[in-house]
Amino acid sequence: MVGIDNVLVEFKMWLQLYDPGDTFGVLFSSDGLNYRGLQWSGSNNIVTIDWSTYRIYYPELAKANPGTVYIMWSFQSGAYGQAGGPWLDDLSIHRYDMPTTSANCENLDPRVVVPGVPGSSMVSKGLNLPPFAEDDLTGRLTRMQQSNTGWVRLEFIAAAEPRAVTPPGDPTPHFSRIDLKSYDELVDGLCAKGIAVLGLLDQQTLNRSDWQPNQPLSDDYRDHFTDVAALLSRYYDTRIGAWEVWNEPDFSGSRVPPAYYAPLLRATAERLWAEDAGDRVVFGGLGSADPLARDYLIQVYDSTTSLAYDVFALHPYPSTLYRYWDGRLMVTPQDYMHYENPTIIRKFQDELAANGHAYKTIWATELGWNSAAGSPPAQNCAAINEALVTRWAQASYLTKSFDILFKETGWTSHLPGVIKIFWYQYRDTGACINCAAAAAASGAQAFAWSPAWNALAPGATCPPERPNLVDWWFGLYQGDFVPKPAQAAFGCYPRTCSAYLPLLLRP
Repeated sequence: MVGIDNVLVEFKMWLQLYDPGDTFGVLFSSDGLNYRGLQWSGSNNIVTIDWSTYRIYYPELAKANPGTVYIMWSFQSGAYGQAGGPWLDDLSIHRYDMPTTSANCENLDPRVVVPGVPGSSMVSKGLNLPPFAEDDLTGRLTRMQQSNTGWVRLEFIAAAEPRAVTPPGDPTPHFSRIDLKSYDELVDGLCAKGIAVLGLLDQQTLNRSDWQPNQPLSDDYRDHFTDVAALLSRYYDTRIGAWEVWNEPDFSGSRVPPAYYAPLLRATAERLWAEDAGDRVVFGGLGSADPLARDYLIQVYDSTTSLAYDVFALHPYPSTLYRYWDGRLMVTPQDYMHYENPTIIRKFQDELAANGHAYKTIWATELGWNSAAGSPPAQNCAAINEALVTRWAQASYLTKSFDILFKETGWTSHLPGVIKIFWYQYRDTGACINCAAAAAASGAQAFAWSPAWNALAPGATCPPERPNLVDWWFGLYQGDFVPKPAQAAFGCYPRTCSAYLPLLLRP
């Protein structure tokens, strides 16, 4: 295969190796002489893998070598004859050539002009778009464009099946299970429509069983994480220019202790900048904008003398800490975002300034409301029912929260604070919550649930620790992709839409 950007080898395999000396490998070479890649070895312990589909990528070799890529399946036996060996079926090889429309997408930064915002030409609106295939790609891209989406926040999630990206030159490389073919199609489609991508890297990027919330990160885990981050940065070199390091490191489902998050952020930033000095590194969006999130930020700064990143991020959802005098939760942005003066963002700006990071760019990488008010599966879950709103309130809050965050969080009268807001999320889905446990914890957001990590992929089932399937209707679109009032509000912003025609015209 000559002159390619990536190569994909796909096959089904049944493998049984337990004889000493048995090896099986899928190997790659640029000269037909020196090969490296994935290899399995036999031992005294029985190793049996039932029929599984493997998709193995080798972008590093393809991009670095302008000539031919050689691929070899290799089996060597110790001749004991006690094992079934490898069996292969449905072998195929694919090449990938990056379209010319993607050649400079890392510099995309679509913006909107919001009157009354200092530096108004700097602000952008984006959308959290799940990577799993929930609808046809063409329809998804069309909806992004119809909604006037400037940015997409895209989480890089490792596949459950064995899919590998192999870095060169390392005899025991850290493998990634990112399905590059699916991501290439989506990223290239977004680039072609002028939509920029913020890549999100977190625990789902590795799919390792040794990660647990709020537990120390091993050096091997951090090395693996930074290796994969560097590999993705190289591969998406001209297509993605911003990377967020972890999602909600302060929340229970994805928490990283501050003393471990600080070195993870720095190590990842250094690897990303080494690959592309122009890449923007985004602090993992904190799960709220309340005092608990501020305390986590303080602990991260206190744990290191040199914190490295370009953009600070948070998720200014309603918080259980912001309530009225009678105990009711504040869900309207006019109330809870003004719970502190001038807004709840100021305390984070004060901490940034105190640690030498005054005037840092701020992005709200998630923000949204669950429009499942009145729906029994959500209404009956005490952990979330007080935060539920109607579809029309969701649309109204979108416009009002965008106005507050863009117009009232400036560092100075001439320098904006929050300059990007990513709405959560694309479409309505379900979510897995342990309603009883969350209610027993008084619904404390910081320790019970968070919109991001509860979202359920289509066809998935809830795990035992979070058994309750509830409506998670944060989307701009319904589950059947019918646009909601929030879609019109998002698409029109900063203008105000006078009517929501798709709903009014429905029979």
